[in-house]
Amino acid sequence: MFQMQLENSEPSVVLTRAAHDVRAWFWAEGIVLGLLGLTVIFAPFVAGMFTSAWLGWVYLCAGAVGIIATFRAARCGIWVDLAFQDAGLALFAGILLIWNPLPVAIPLAHVLMAYFIADGILTIMHGLGRIEDAPGRWQWMVLNGAVDFALAGILVSGLTATLIWLAGFLVGFDMIFAGLTLIAMSGTVRRVAIR
Repeated sequence: MFQMQLENSEPSVVLTRAAHDVRAWFWAEGIVLGLLGLTVIFAPFVAGMFTSAWLGWVYLCAGAVGIIATFRAARCGIWVDLAFQDAGLALFAGILLIWNPLPVAIPLAHVLMAYFIADGILTIMHGLGRIEDAPGRWQWMVLNGAVDFALAGILVSGLTATLIWLAGFLVGFDMIFAGLTLIAMSGTVRRVAIR
C-alpha cells in the first residue's frame, strides 16, 4: 500500500516523505543510544556486577537499532556506507560479550578498547566524508570519533583495572555522545536527500 502511494506521488513529495522517515529513524536511534547510555551510567552496580553480559546486551541493542536505521536510510541513499559498518561493529561486540562473558575487567577493557578505537576510526572517516553534505554538522562526527579515542586512552591507562564500574560509565558516555551526534546530524538529512 505504501508502494502505491509512493508511485502516485510527485517525486519531491516522495523524497520529502523518505527524508522525514530517515530523520525520524536517526532521532530514534539517537534517543535509544542516549537512554541505553544513561542506563549503563546510572546502574554502575549492575554494570559492575555483570559488566560483560550487561554491556553485551547494550551493544547488541544499539547495533540492532543502528542496523534498522541504516536500512531505513538506505531508501534515500543517505550515509549507509560507514553507518552500516558502525552498527555491525556494535552488534559484533555485543555478540562477543554475550557469547563469552569475561569475568574480569582487564579482558573486558581490551574488548572495549578495540571497539572504541575501531568506532573512532569509522566515525572520523564518516564525518570527513560528510564535509560537503553536512556543513556545520560533520564536526560532530569527528568530535565523536575523538571522544572514542579519548575513551580508549582511558582504558589504556589501566584505570579500569581498579574501578570496574568505570568501564560501564565509559560505554554509557560514548552512547550518549553518539546519540547526540545522530540527533545533530538528522537535521542535514532533508537537504542531502534533495540533492
